[in-house]
Amino acid sequence: KMSDLKDRFNQEFGSFESLVQNFVLVCEGEATKKVLKTYQPFNDPTCEGHVLELASGTGRHCCSFAHFFQHLTFQPSEYDASLLDVIRQNATGVPNVLPPIVLDGGQEVEQWNVPIKHFKAVFMLNVLHVVSWSTVKNILAGSSQVLSQGGQLFIYGPFKVDGVFRGKFDNSFDARLKDGNPEFGIREFGEVVSLAKENGLNFVASHDMPAREYMIVFEK
Repeated sequence: KMSDLKDRFNQEFGSFESLVQNFVLVCEGEATKKVLKTYQPFNDPTCEGHVLELASGTGRHCCSFAHFFQHLTFQPSEYDASLLDVIRQNATGVPNVLPPIVLDGGQEVEQWNVPIKHFKAVFMLNVLHVVSWSTVKNILAGSSQVLSQGGQLFIYGPFKVDGVFRGKFDNSFDARLKDGNPEFGIREFGEVVSLAKENGLNFVASHDMPAREYMIVFEK
């Protein structure tokens, strides 16, 4: 029976949905590493410093990057305090990952509980479309303040350009996001770049990523 085959598959490999999710995470992570290693401080093994990840989730990306860029110290952070133990588990055996902290990017930077002008880089994956625009503003303002001069901000995710969605299914995805929360949605590329500039973050480049998403790079 098909149901029996599905049960056996799930027992052996986990659900198909989880396999797809893991595959997507791996693709995102590998693509991100390729971009990061072309920029300071990632491309210089003699350049030590701290890197902050916002919205680390389970910490898989942060730990993977820390293993690859061993000259840097990574600070994972997460809004959901229940995920901190998961991040700690995933960071086992990765000495350059600091203990995770609770950080709500929607708050003013004084509430982030991280040092000002301390980080060589800040990065986030798939965040801006699942938070309100007011939170986007605080994330960019806070990122600018915690970056040291010359530090880089890396933002990965879906964006639309001049109102045009890039991905084949982005239009329906955006509609589903707004159905769940009217303040969510795929952001306009130019609006994010303008907001970053208002906060002292200069646009450097955008990179094409898997699933027709972007990595946008800014520099303080």
